[in-house]
Amino acid sequence: MAKQAGSSGFRILVNTLTVGVAKTAHYADDVENDLRRLMEQMVEDAKQNAPWQDNTGSAREGLDADLDNSDNVYTVTLFHTVDYGQWLETIQSGRFAIILPTIEKWAPQMLNEVGGSLVD
Repeated sequence: MAKQAGSSGFRILVNTLTVGVAKTAHYADDVENDLRRLMEQMVEDAKQNAPWQDNTGSAREGLDADLDNSDNVYTVTLFHTVDYGQWLETIQSGRFAIILPTIEKWAPQMLNEVGGSLVD
């Protein structure tokens, strides 16, 4: 999904899930389809399990993800679209964080299903 206009651009890139795949068209298509499906489930999981209490619902609804493919290296990025998302992730020693906990939860399943590996 493309980043929404007016979004904060805050992303935790150091913890981005990156999956390396074989350079065959058929396998790459399968990997992309699997990652998109899992990415949608990951976003829904983050929205359902975000630990903060909603005031407007904007932060929860604004959780989103992108899938990037560069030379058959796929990067899944989970992010906030609200400008105060960075504070939800960092205030009170991460008490309200959802980005990293969600990535840590879903990374093993994504790697298992697509047969990839973590790359630098």
